[in-house]
Amino acid sequence: MYFSILILLINYMTLLKKEKIAIIGSGPIGSILAAYLIKSGLEVIIVNSGKRFDQIKKNGLVISE
Repeated sequence: MYFSILILLINYMTLLKKEKIAIIGSGPIGSILAAYLIKSGLEVIIVNSGKRFDQIKKNGLVISE
């Protein structure tokens, strides 16, 4: 169910052609959402701090299917 909502959101945001999207928090859901939005061609800013921020900065976001 959540994955379907994610796909609908990505399709909607792609249609809007927004220049930048901010994701607040980079936990599991925020990271997946950001990765798919980036993959669809949108510019994404992730707002976060702490250990997870350092991991993303060092390794980037990777989607394994």
